[in-house]
Amino acid sequence: MHELNSSNPRQYWKLVKLMVKENANCCNRIPPLQKNDNTHTTDEAEKANLLNDYFVSISTVDDSNVHLPALISKTDTKIDFLLYLSKKLLI
Repeated sequence: MHELNSSNPRQYWKLVKLMVKENANCCNRIPPLQKNDNTHTTDEAEKANLLNDYFVSISTVDDSNVHLPALISKTDTKIDFLLYLSKKLLI
């Protein structure tokens, strides 16, 4: 996928649109993806992580000169105490 994107971005996005369009007719799932070790995965979480890693690797954000905007309170209500308990979620 990376070689296709770097050599011809238009061809890459054409392929992505075609895959999404074809998959929309049968289901809402991402087709199997090839991993770095040339094996394929059908696991949804692993595919999500592969796509995230790929897009992170080709994207950069320079926020060194960015300042947060002033926070304007929209209420007079304040939280004086907040208790957070960490529990393991079982799905």
